[in-house]
Order: sequence, then C-alpha cells, then structure tokens
Amino acid sequence: MRRGKIPGLSIIVIDGDERVFIKNFGYADRGERIPVTSDTLFELASCSKSFTALALLQLEEQGFINLDDPISAYLPWFYARYQRDKKQEITLRQLLHHTSGIFWKSICNIPEGNANNALEQTVRNIVGIELKHPPGQRFGYATINYDIIGAVIEKVSGLPFEVYMQQKVFEPLGLIHTKVKVEIEKGNPYMAAGYKAGLFGPGKYNAPIYRGNSPAAYIISNAKDIVQWLRVQVGLEETPLNSLIRKTHIPDKTVPSPWINKSHYAMGWFVYKKEKGRLGHLGMNPNFTCEISLRPRRKRAVAILTNSNSRYASVLGSYIRKFLFDEKVRGIYYMPSYLSMRYSSKIAFMLSLYLTAAVWFLISMILDMFGGGRQFQPITMGILTQLTGTGLGIALLLMTAWLIPKIKRKFFWKTLIVWKPRIFSIALRLFLASIGISYIIYVLSLISK
Repeated sequence: MRRGKIPGLSIIVIDGDERVFIKNFGYADRGERIPVTSDTLFELASCSKSFTALALLQLEEQGFINLDDPISAYLPWFYARYQRDKKQEITLRQLLHHTSGIFWKSICNIPEGNANNALEQTVRNIVGIELKHPPGQRFGYATINYDIIGAVIEKVSGLPFEVYMQQKVFEPLGLIHTKVKVEIEKGNPYMAAGYKAGLFGPGKYNAPIYRGNSPAAYIISNAKDIVQWLRVQVGLEETPLNSLIRKTHIPDKTVPSPWINKSHYAMGWFVYKKEKGRLGHLGMNPNFTCEISLRPRRKRAVAILTNSNSRYASVLGSYIRKFLFDEKVRGIYYMPSYLSMRYSSKIAFMLSLYLTAAVWFLISMILDMFGGGRQFQPITMGILTQLTGTGLGIALLLMTAWLIPKIKRKFFWKTLIVWKPRIFSIALRLFLASIGISYIIYVLSLISK
C-alpha cells in the first residue's frame, strides 16, 4: 500500500462454499482517520461493465432486444463512419465485446455533469465518429461502448439506467448496498474518499461527475456485496440471473486476442487463454481502482477495492492469487497512468530546476535595476514590435496546443488532467510558469541593459 500510494482497500477472497475471507486495510478517509470496513463503498470503475452486460442480456431474454440488431434500431439518430464516407452499423453484441471499432480515446467525449439525459448526451457526442476499424474485425477496448449500451437500456426499458439496475439487477442478486453512483446521497458516511497517486503519497481528489459514464465505470459497492457478487459469478449462489451470468462469461473468439494479456473478451470480462478458466477485469477511475478475478470451475474468486488510482491493485491481485491459489505470477503490465506518472515526474523535476534558475536570474535582474547595475532603455518601435510579436507567438502556440486535440477529436487536455496522476497537472503548471517567467526575463532584457 505504501509503494502503491493506496490509502485504503478491501480484499475479498472466495475459496469454495465454506471459505470466505474479507480483510480491510487503511483509511476510507485519511484526513478524518475513518478506517475502511466491510461497509465502505468503493467505485468499481470498469468492473461495472459486467453488471451492465447482464442487464442487456436480461432485456434480450425478455424479448425486448436482439444482440445482433444495430444501435440505430433503438437509437435511430446514431451512426458511425469508417474511412470518412462509409457509414457503418454497429451491433449491440459488438459493443459488448468491444469490437465496435470505436477508439479508446472516445472517453474524451463523455461530458461532465449529472443531467438526467447524460447518457443520451454521451452517445450524441460521438454521432458520426470515425471508427478505427470496421465493426466486428478486431478487439479495441473503449469504455464508451458500455455507455451506449446503457443508453439503449434506458430507451428500451423506459427507466433511468440507475433505476433499472436497482430494480432489475441489484435487488434480484441480493446486492443491497450496490448502486449506480448517482443514486448515492451526498455525504453518505460509508462512501470512501477518492485519492490520486502522487510523488510523495496519495492526495484526496474530488473527481468530476460523469453520469454519462455510469454504465461503464460508476457502479459502487462494498466488500459485503462483493462477496455475494463473487459467489453468484462462480456458481455458489442461486439467483434468477445465474443463467445469464454464465452467458456473460462466454468469450468472443471470432477476433484475434489483444497482445497485452492474450485474452478474449466476453461480456464485461476478460477470459485469459494462458490461465485456463480464469476470468477477470481491472477498473481504473480517476480516484478509485478495482480488480476482480474469477475461477468458476474451482469456485474461487478474488476482488480488490481501493480508493486510489494505483496500478498496484493488479500487483496485489496477482500475488494474492499466487499465495492462496498456487497460481504463477506473470509479468505485471504497467498501466498508462503509471507510465505517465514516471515520465511526468521526470519532466516536472527538470522544469522545477529550470524554474528555480529562472526565478533566481529574474530576481538578480530586478535587484540590478534597483541597484543601478541595469538602466532602463527607451522603448522604441523596434522593441515594442519584438515584445508584441513574441507575446502573440507564444499565445498562438499555446492556443493551438489547446485547441488542435479538440478539433481533431483525439483527446482533450481537461480529460487528461482528470485521468492522469497529480504530477501530470503539476508538470503542466510548471511548464506554463516557465513560459511566463521566461517571457518576463525577455521583456526586462529588452528594456534594460
């Protein structure tokens, strides 16, 4: 936990019908010294997708949808494109298996906010989106696939997504504490505070509300309910939804495996080829992480809930499986957020050195001006032109750097600041401060000698 900068976590282990292990560590809120308990609520992040997949299969079983129907059968205004001019139909099944062709950077199109139509707005934001490949040809993980599924669930059922999940999924499964985050009242004493990893430890971070991303990432639960969820997943608990849950475990083998983990994607679960019988999913939100691993044949499962955006949930999961289930520990895949923290840290360090030197030099210049060592020069038209041109050039470059990603719909800086570690935003601020100080030094060097 120290190495991973995790303030608090719950570990849940199921080993057969008789052995259930829950252990809680650290703090739900470090500042208030509130310890993690089995009642502490955590965001499940992308582990939410297995619940949403189950809800869609439930509607299919009831005859309200067909998984091989296109999205436009339920949301007529939606379409996507491939190679600009060719409109493409994406089926619900392709959304479930992440073979829609929608690129992962579409996460930038998810709007902030808590509006009642947030899911519809999320989908409308990607109408006409350019696909990375034709639907059904390759796996390509994109969280927004499951937000589209959530919008379809709302449209077909006539209920808000969170109401449908509560009435039709959570209650039949006996999950009395599990909810879609928007349904959690503000100030709930059981909700853990979220943290971001930083160089010197985790810092509390209040992430923006993304109601339009609820089906993919914002179901919340606690250790008590996760015990029940794991028991149902591995077949130790009978519920009305067991047959559909087994269906969510069936992988799509019609497309090649992604190179990262050599798995096939089922419906809300990765199914690992080299670890026969193991299913799992990692979820990372801006300030929470969750990892769940299942071995239904052996009736075993492990879940780790943390209130930090730390990759070490995966490390913990791997070693817990080794010690408890005698599984081989494989190489840990370094998540992009971890890599960006490492690189951002180096950049921030170099910028700090530069900024320190620049501030020292600026102070020296100002002292020289007051001490008579530097004299103000008359501001000529040439000097004014240089100052204006340089200032406009810097402003134009910064504006271009801010706008081009948005225009090209590749990524938005605001999204990066939310999802990246704290050191990323610190590095950005140091960069802007360095430009500002450098320009002031440039100005003083022109008007004084």
